[in-house]
Amino acid sequence: MEADVDMQDSVSPGKRGRPDTPSDDSPEKSRCCTAQDHPKAQASFLLRGTEGGRLFANPAEVSRVLHDSAFGKYILEGETRSLGNGLSLIVVVWAHLLKIPMLQSSSFTLGEWPVSCHRADQASGTYHYAKVGPLADDTTLEEVRDGFRVLEGNEVVELTWLPPHSLPRFATGKWLRHKVRGSPPSKVAIDQLVYYPRSILLPLLRCPGCLMLRHSINTCRFLIRCARCSGPHPSRKGDKDEICDKPFHCFQCWGSHGPQSLHCPHNLHAQQLYTRLASEGKPLPEINKQLRALQLP
Repeated sequence: MEADVDMQDSVSPGKRGRPDTPSDDSPEKSRCCTAQDHPKAQASFLLRGTEGGRLFANPAEVSRVLHDSAFGKYILEGETRSLGNGLSLIVVVWAHLLKIPMLQSSSFTLGEWPVSCHRADQASGTYHYAKVGPLADDTTLEEVRDGFRVLEGNEVVELTWLPPHSLPRFATGKWLRHKVRGSPPSKVAIDQLVYYPRSILLPLLRCPGCLMLRHSINTCRFLIRCARCSGPHPSRKGDKDEICDKPFHCFQCWGSHGPQSLHCPHNLHAQQLYTRLASEGKPLPEINKQLRALQLP
């Protein structure tokens, strides 16, 4: 797996990092401000493509779209960086510029890319998830967001599609996933249709690259692993139909099964802990913290 692209030098959309303060002729005040000058006066935002994909893997392309964006001139120079091989992007602005209209939206279009935007250094609070559906296969997120409203319950902070692999085999159509601060709403509407959300338990956080629990590919710093033999190579070789033919092996418990197998004692222990903490109403940050403390057998 390729290393994360560091954009501290390559992504420099214009002159940035200078707060809107009156000019002064003194050498101490005339120099350009950097992130080290006011370490507590910054705000970080995490940008990700709403349709997935490594949008931020090309430094030149990222620099171009940031330079042309409405908030490009406010970005602190030397602080922009890509995570997860280009799956997400961190941008940093001065805290007193938080009311930039584009950054106030949970999603917007950056250049040609539809992206989601989250305050990365903000207290996460307690989030819960729910789903509604089925919706027609040709329904888009833009159509849903335009007609979505909460009728009873807490505000929904994020709308995404529930991945097909998270749905039962008999499920049809698309299902919408709600991220809610607090308990999920009991009734929502999309245009003229009313839906009653059902709570869902998200799957264990597992990196699809290194296959370890407790972190996502956005923050992974490990080598890729095979989902069959745990070797340092992708599960599929070149053509997607050519898969690894080595014996099953689990790097977590050294058993004769794949690292994602439900028969793995480590996976079983982690799933039981996750289910118990979720039933107690623990927030996801606390759950993931305890999962990170699990030791391999």
